[in-house]
Amino acid sequence: LAMAVTCAPSVATRLSIKYAHFEEDAHRPGDLKLVCRFLALVGFMEKHVDEGVVKLLLRTVKMLRRCDYARIDLLSMLAHAISYGRRTLACMRQRIGSGRMSPSEAGNVSVLLLYLAHVYTQDENCPIATWHAYLFKGRCTVRDLDRSTIIILEFNDWIL
Repeated sequence: LAMAVTCAPSVATRLSIKYAHFEEDAHRPGDLKLVCRFLALVGFMEKHVDEGVVKLLLRTVKMLRRCDYARIDLLSMLAHAISYGRRTLACMRQRIGSGRMSPSEAGNVSVLLLYLAHVYTQDENCPIATWHAYLFKGRCTVRDLDRSTIIILEFNDWIL
């Protein structure tokens, strides 16, 4: 008698299905899956992800692609941001609790993780003012982004 083993879909798969309607907003085919895998690998719970988070990260990937970074550079940025994100989330969960992070905060943290990874991995990078103008204008000030970046670095013991 053969047993059927069923596995629950991964967080990344569930997010990709839930937000499939954003595929047409992606800069390139596969960007939505890339963003959903990034969120899952960082360790965000599904309750921390909403349409705003997905849109913000798709816009971030689009910005990086428009800056003409090679695919390997983009993947390197994402890999570094995943590493930073795991440490950052662990610290945030310890300090503020896992249920207190809003989707908006999760999106902002994700973009700042990518910003830090971008600065760390790229010889030629975009200043934080450019990231602010393209991704955060009207939501916060450049000074707020600077402060938040310092907090994330502190959570990571200043190690990238």
